[in-house]
Amino acid sequence: MPILITDYLSNESLELKVDGLIINSSLYSTFNDNVFSLTEIKKISKKIKAKGYLVIINCDRIIPQSEITLFYKFLDEIKKLPFDYLIYSDYSVLSFFDKSSYDKLIYDSKTLVCAKEELEVIPTHSFISSELSLDEIKKFNESKKQFCLDCFGYRQMMYSRRPLLTLVLPQGKAKTNKLYDLVEETRDENYKIYETKRNKYNYGTFIYNKGVYCLFEELKSEMNCFNNIFIFRLNSMFLSNIIKEVSLEYYKLVHGVDTNYQNILDVLALNNLKIDNSFLARESILLKEKEDE
Repeated sequence: MPILITDYLSNESLELKVDGLIINSSLYSTFNDNVFSLTEIKKISKKIKAKGYLVIINCDRIIPQSEITLFYKFLDEIKKLPFDYLIYSDYSVLSFFDKSSYDKLIYDSKTLVCAKEELEVIPTHSFISSELSLDEIKKFNESKKQFCLDCFGYRQMMYSRRPLLTLVLPQGKAKTNKLYDLVEETRDENYKIYETKRNKYNYGTFIYNKGVYCLFEELKSEMNCFNNIFIFRLNSMFLSNIIKEVSLEYYKLVHGVDTNYQNILDVLALNNLKIDNSFLARESILLKEKEDE
């Protein structure tokens, strides 16, 4: 049976209709909503487990060599917790855990893992690329290995450790930890941009797609093409006010209960949010294929 997971944002998340909750580390995740210190992670993980959810710790930031020792001390503490899975992007995680623990690790590279051959050489569970067309996602169903799939939320398009908003906007105009619209000069396109500076280790600028990615109707109409999925993830970043309604419909879908896509469309419209499923309808940019005409 597949698993539906989303982010833990507050105690209200303990009432969501999902199978597991992700605790995002303030030091080692790229998540730009509510994040938590090690002390908070220890407390929250126990609360999540007591409520019957799976506990997932997110450490999906690339770790510079200068931080490895500190990162391993953090993982030493995480090992003592009742966690079920740990999301990672940096391969130093594989050096820390022995192979008997690899079934508790989930690789998340954001835009890598574009073919089933890549998936099959990764020694742990893995998310596939977030920039694939629907047909390319379906091909992973032919793999000998199950995979993890992002199916809702804002999607990260670019990351830089530079404070791009601070550098570009007049002095004092840019505010960190605030979501802005990035509007193109020559096209009627806008994207989400967010500059963060949590601490001396975790900072930079993120650009997200222009709307909310929502892989739902495609799953519902062709669920037999997605029976090789291990985890479905809902990204609740900047969407805390709608995740309760959205997660309920996805939970019913993942667990084979009648569901209503219109409920998701209604809550998005009520909050002036638009869907951006452009990647699903075209050939992969990553694989340098031409867009359908």
